[in-house]
Amino acid sequence: MINRLRDGLVYPAQLLNYTKDRILFVLLYIALFALLSSSRTIIEIIQYDGVSYTFRTSLSEDLAEVDADCQITNYTLACSDEVESVYIFDAFPMSIYLDNNEILNTNDYNSSYNVIVHDDELIFVFSGIQLTSMKLEMLSTQFKNLDFNDIGTDQEELFASQILGGIDEYLISSKSIWGTMLVIADFLSNFIMFIGFVLISSFFLRRRYRIIPFRDSFTLSTYASSSVFVVLAFYSLLNLPFFLVFILIFLSFRQNTLMMYEIDRRLKKPLDKE
Repeated sequence: MINRLRDGLVYPAQLLNYTKDRILFVLLYIALFALLSSSRTIIEIIQYDGVSYTFRTSLSEDLAEVDADCQITNYTLACSDEVESVYIFDAFPMSIYLDNNEILNTNDYNSSYNVIVHDDELIFVFSGIQLTSMKLEMLSTQFKNLDFNDIGTDQEELFASQILGGIDEYLISSKSIWGTMLVIADFLSNFIMFIGFVLISSFFLRRRYRIIPFRDSFTLSTYASSSVFVVLAFYSLLNLPFFLVFILIFLSFRQNTLMMYEIDRRLKKPLDKE
């Protein structure tokens, strides 16, 4: 694998020696760079120690004042009888509501992504469809007792601090679960993006050299794209400016050109002998 990387970066003419590599090995090569491109996500998850100051400020400022009498007592929501649904917070694409109906009607929440406190549960609804739910008691003890009437009063700062403390505690304790899911999602998105890039490159290479099987074109395009993969991996890790990444990717196409020169040379060689 090191030889493929070296030749992909420095000696693209030598890539033709690897056309018979197994397709599984080629996919593994792409997967390695997809994982490297997820390194920033992995580092941020490992370093995560609570919600950001920006989110804290946003939550504190965007909490909607609640006129209705609603409280969470012993992890169970209770509102005055006339209250059905109360809007609490909105930060696109997520909205938070308190629902005091005996039976939750998810069709009432058909706009994007909604988090609903209902009875003793936290319910996640997307466009009117319930995705999942969890018991409030599974969250931090900070959510055991909450008085939503504190919003808009001199107790609002203390209320927001209690909410954020609970969010921090829960996210940190469950980091291994949601962190793993985020890494997998990031890896898969990078892998699909790289596969798409290689397939497009293979398509044009195959159209230019019809004598070359598509499998060999895919292998050559993968190794010739090594410089692009490396640039994108460093972009993820170091958060490089996009214009610099664009220039580096443009320069990396030189490897494809040199590889094509070598293909042309080898295809012409038998004719020269004649």
